[in-house]
Amino acid sequence: SLASDSLASDSLASDSLASDSLASDSLASDSDALPETVVHATIAALALLAIPLLVVSAGAPWISNCDIPGGLRHYALGPLTGAVFGVGLGLFAGTFVSRKWATAAVIVVFWGMLGANAWHFYAEPPISAFNHFAGYWTGSVYDDTITITPVWARFRLYTLLLGLALGGGAACVRLFPGGMGWALSGVGPIATVLAFTTSGAFDLRRDEIAAALGGRMETEHFILHYPQNGPVARRIEALAADHELRWTQLKDELDLAPTRKIRSFIYESETQKQELIGAGATYIAKPWSWEIHLNNLEVGAGVLKHELAHVFGAELAKGFLKVPTSLFFFPKMAFVEGFAVALEGSRSRLTPHQWSAAMRAQGIAPPISTILKAEGFLGTHSGKAYTLAGSFLRFLLETRGLDRFRALYADGDLESTYDEGQEALIAEWERFVDDREKVPLTADDEALARFQFDQPGRFHRICTLEIAGWEVDAAKAKSLGDLNGAVDLHRRIVSFDGADADKRAALMEALIDGGRFAEARDVGETVRDDDAGASGVLRARTSVRLAELLWLEGRHDDAFAAWKALADVPIDDGTRRRLLVLIGLSAHPEPAFRAQLLEYLIKGSPSGDAATEMLAAMALRYPQEPLLLYLLGRRQDGARLNDAADKVLGRALDAGLAPELLRFETRRLRAQLAFRLDRLEEAEARYSALAVDASSLGLAGELLEWAERCRFFRQYRGASSAP
Repeated sequence: SLASDSLASDSLASDSLASDSLASDSLASDSDALPETVVHATIAALALLAIPLLVVSAGAPWISNCDIPGGLRHYALGPLTGAVFGVGLGLFAGTFVSRKWATAAVIVVFWGMLGANAWHFYAEPPISAFNHFAGYWTGSVYDDTITITPVWARFRLYTLLLGLALGGGAACVRLFPGGMGWALSGVGPIATVLAFTTSGAFDLRRDEIAAALGGRMETEHFILHYPQNGPVARRIEALAADHELRWTQLKDELDLAPTRKIRSFIYESETQKQELIGAGATYIAKPWSWEIHLNNLEVGAGVLKHELAHVFGAELAKGFLKVPTSLFFFPKMAFVEGFAVALEGSRSRLTPHQWSAAMRAQGIAPPISTILKAEGFLGTHSGKAYTLAGSFLRFLLETRGLDRFRALYADGDLESTYDEGQEALIAEWERFVDDREKVPLTADDEALARFQFDQPGRFHRICTLEIAGWEVDAAKAKSLGDLNGAVDLHRRIVSFDGADADKRAALMEALIDGGRFAEARDVGETVRDDDAGASGVLRARTSVRLAELLWLEGRHDDAFAAWKALADVPIDDGTRRRLLVLIGLSAHPEPAFRAQLLEYLIKGSPSGDAATEMLAAMALRYPQEPLLLYLLGRRQDGARLNDAADKVLGRALDAGLAPELLRFETRRLRAQLAFRLDRLEEAEARYSALAVDASSLGLAGELLEWAERCRFFRQYRGASSAP
């Protein structure tokens, strides 16, 4: 659908302008010529519209990422509707002036609308755009789920009716000679414009977005806009403090500060953000406006520092966009995003250097020279591109100093900034990340990097938009209890993209949910045995689920043996913790205790509050069972029963919870709970102790940052409460 949308949209200007010229050229001086003129203009528009449609359709049977029904829907809402508007505008313009001036007028309208879109993008928060010729642009290539929303449909109805009204206005002049025809010609277009513009704006302004959110808080360096009610509003004080922490960190690291207050818009959900500014799944910074836009932000989220880094960079970069650019306008994305990632810090378990080293070790890292090119950056999977660029720029900061790092962002010229060739700089970075003494890695780290990053780029994925929509529909079907419907949707996805092991693993999960165990096993085994297409981590995850499937089928001893055999395979920490709990429970001597907890874990029964109550009741009967207390504490933590969770998890540690990975996670949860309970000194001590025992550099850095957050919050609150 992207291909058909883009090619047809590119042709739309010429389609519409040609239709306009034809209409104005062939419009006769009497009403008898009007039907013939309309027919000629319509045929010309449709003929020109058919050219890009034929081009993109010709290869459809052989191109795996071509979604014909989706493309036609978008084509109808985009170029086809725009052509109706173009024909109407051409007829209208040609009625009043000569062909030459009518063509000039239409060209002015066309470019005027594009200019208005560009100015709105620059001056206001939305990155989406509504245009009568081109249709609707969501604003981001990283949003996989693009649905035809009510606002989008309403705008294209507006376009369609306005085009018809303009054509009708042209008819009025011919059918009613004299002043009456001229007067009637404007009634339809004016009424259409008034009807739609007074029923709600399409391109929202900053004050309208702030009013829609409702909540506002001002701090020393920020103006925060947030939903007046809901989860974000309940944690807004802590979020405001976290903004100030990130501001202080960046000020210290860059030795500069923004010259004005930064506006931070925090949306409740992707849906709300999509409706107000576009780009639902993509976080946004507009450095030239000194503002950022985030979804459902949590305290401690690294994305806050990342987006603020873009705004801090506005104090360095030249030009009106306040980012490094080529030809004054086109952002150099490797420098823009690499700068933010370089300042962001640890990314989950590993640092950007470690993730980059792991990708190189696994042979899935594209050359940095490719990433530094605009087409290479956008054509690479975003996780790879951001991480590799961030590691490279961080290396330059660490080895060449802050002054040159700042100069690089100001000019966007690598070689003139460092007085060294690009190839030499890249080679030095490669030697650094490949040195295991400087950038340590484990086999588990490499396996996890393959699982996380071994994915195609945005423009190389199969049927991206349609598959993303089906995945959303499948999740909705599951939530509504339509388990067979969810299976059917996942089967459709696999029929399009069966080579993607993740898609097959999702189908296996849907089949398990639907109780179709034999089919689930068949699908799961294709993932487990796919050495070439599935990462080691995904194969291990699937093996754990296949073992759980054995338990669901009543083959309990086989399941226990399978779990034990998986104890040492490379896997992500979350799945390993689950596996360790399953192994521990399988060894429990009391069958009733074991069966009840395994049913809860594997079947998810009971769920919600009923699960918490069931585990609490069991804890009264078995007060010294560490795995039971661990599971209960996690449930209470998820339900925000903070004090109860802290006490229960403390009891789990006292009862001898093992192995160490479960103990470490329990200690981390208790540090987070102390933070939530506003016991900041205690939380700081817990985080600092955890950092000493952390199993990776990235995790240690993250924990030390939480300890810093605890210290900062104490100082910030003290300063805020001072008279």
